[in-house]
Amino acid sequence: MTDIQLVFMPFGPVEWPSSAIGQLLGACRRAGLSARSTYPALEFAARIGFPQYALLSGIITTDTLLQEWVFSRAAFGYLEQGEDLPRSIMPDDSFLGTVTEFLLGHATPEQVEKINRIFRVFYDEQGRFTTAEFYRIREEAGSFTREAAEKIAASGARIVGCTTTYQQYTSSLALTRALKAINPEIVTFLGGAACEGEMGEVTARNFPWLDFVVSGEGDVVFPDLCAKILSGGLSAALKDIPTGVFTTHQPQGSRENGGRGNTVMVGSMDETTLPEYDDFFSDLEISGLREEVKPVLVMETSRGCWKGFRQPCSFCGLNAGRKAYRPKAPQRVIEEMDILARRHGINSFMMTDTILNMNLLDTALAELARRGAPYKIFFETASTLDEAQVKRLAAAGVLWIQPGIESLHDEILALMNKGNSAIVNVALLIYALENGVHVVWNLLCNIPGDRDGFYSEMAAFFPLLFHLIPPRVVKLRYDRFSEYHRCASQYGITLTPLPTYAKVYPFSPDDLDSFALFFEETGGITSRKSKNPGYGGLTDVAVDWRKRFYSEDFLERPTLQMDDTDGVITIVDNRPGRLSGRFSLTGLQRDVYLACRAPKTRDEVAETVCRNQQERDEAAIYRSLDWLAASGLLLEINRACLALANFKPVRELQVGARRRASPFSLNSYDMDADSEENILWKYFEELPETTKGS
Repeated sequence: MTDIQLVFMPFGPVEWPSSAIGQLLGACRRAGLSARSTYPALEFAARIGFPQYALLSGIITTDTLLQEWVFSRAAFGYLEQGEDLPRSIMPDDSFLGTVTEFLLGHATPEQVEKINRIFRVFYDEQGRFTTAEFYRIREEAGSFTREAAEKIAASGARIVGCTTTYQQYTSSLALTRALKAINPEIVTFLGGAACEGEMGEVTARNFPWLDFVVSGEGDVVFPDLCAKILSGGLSAALKDIPTGVFTTHQPQGSRENGGRGNTVMVGSMDETTLPEYDDFFSDLEISGLREEVKPVLVMETSRGCWKGFRQPCSFCGLNAGRKAYRPKAPQRVIEEMDILARRHGINSFMMTDTILNMNLLDTALAELARRGAPYKIFFETASTLDEAQVKRLAAAGVLWIQPGIESLHDEILALMNKGNSAIVNVALLIYALENGVHVVWNLLCNIPGDRDGFYSEMAAFFPLLFHLIPPRVVKLRYDRFSEYHRCASQYGITLTPLPTYAKVYPFSPDDLDSFALFFEETGGITSRKSKNPGYGGLTDVAVDWRKRFYSEDFLERPTLQMDDTDGVITIVDNRPGRLSGRFSLTGLQRDVYLACRAPKTRDEVAETVCRNQQERDEAAIYRSLDWLAASGLLLEINRACLALANFKPVRELQVGARRRASPFSLNSYDMDADSEENILWKYFEELPETTKGS
């Protein structure tokens, strides 16, 4: 019998284990407690069908709350018990109609096309949209929850904890409610992203079957509370409720920190443990999904955000205000990677850090490079990486990054408090392409204070970049804990929870305001600039960019590649719409072009070139810059210049059929560069086409 069970419910990803549960499990075992983890999400994915699960868990956006709707009936029980619907709850058909309208109304043209494509699994043989599959999945959720609760209760567990980080809120509520109905003596915990600060307080106040709700990092407080419960019962744990913990027995929680954030945070990464993942891999084998899922390992090398601590991006709600940066010791990073890789026979790592610790370039990553890059790694990074830093990342095996690019317009970047520039962002795309590092990046639109002309200006030069990795165009979403949410009045906006919240949760309006994670401007985001011509033109160009870059036909993919041999730069240009396909640069033109490999102002280019020449002819240098820009070989933004051609990549990016996947999307992404199959999209592409817009 195991005293503590940590549970990972739907709709969390099934392609990797939970880092949070793995670390809490390790912390409990380090404290000498009997604990294990279980992954009912895997069983549910097998039960309803892997394509359906992957669609809900990784493709349909979380702000629709469709994932939470699936388990809301099991969680709240108002339909099963014959109670009146809460005033805010919509009938099911109406809710599903709202979700579809929300998806299409908030999507870019590219996303609308994708939505129509991926929803094929929910169309009947005549090509008509049907909600029957949603209802089937919802019915499965009810019986599944009861069976999962019975299994856990039968195991003899005295404490059960669930995470709510990935659309798991209602499924975890449903499970803990069912457990209390079976055995009221089981002590229940809830934690994760949906329990941060006020959200945790609302949760504890509304759902009496929860004994504890943990806001923040439970590495220390969770095993401490468990030890007290196991030795002295629930009453022993209630004598001293730590900061960041809410309880139905004391809904206001601890107020030691004055109520601001009311969250718990470890002071040092030395307080964390190596994550324990054995139970995930055991459950994966039992689930029967081993053929569909090729798992990766998840790990963290730091918590917090060193950039956000100094200069927070206006839109970012990550870390719930815990911006204080706490890195792991580099040697520990190496040791943990080696242990996990040996233990599980996997060499692909997805790092969960908010931002790459730059000190790792000279320490842990340098060591991995010396060892021949034994692992394939994903990191989120700053967008200000220079050429040398990208080379070092690639040499260490960091082959996927998500940098905080967010825009290619300086004024928009300033509005978002990004601290970077458009020209530096483009340079990173060039360096990544040359070094075989795939970049996942977003282009945010509908920014408070922006103008439609900003998007027209970007659209005008985007065709020059078609040889580089394209973005996903994303309309800005307002998140709790972001500067936009915290200081909305300073940005001239009024925010309200997204309408889907009132259709799923039985909360009062005040509790909804305190609980919602996602918001929109009063009146709806579609009432803003999204239908203006500048924005429309930008999305059209971006769609064209993605189609061309990810073309299945290698010959149709745009390139702008250069070679520098014997004092001559040769550039082959097959980007669409270019008049000349081949250029040769010698003498001064070559010197100027090489000087622009890193972003420089015109004066800095002149200084660099003149430093290497006996005679100073700045006028000739400026004429060369003008000619290069007119030829589409050089990009100039706000007097900053950048050579656009890339040297031949050291390794080819995996594009084509794999374009829709990323190492952190729930698309069963195969991080093995030799594999060409994407499991999830194999299912969808075998389904019949449907009428666009239906």
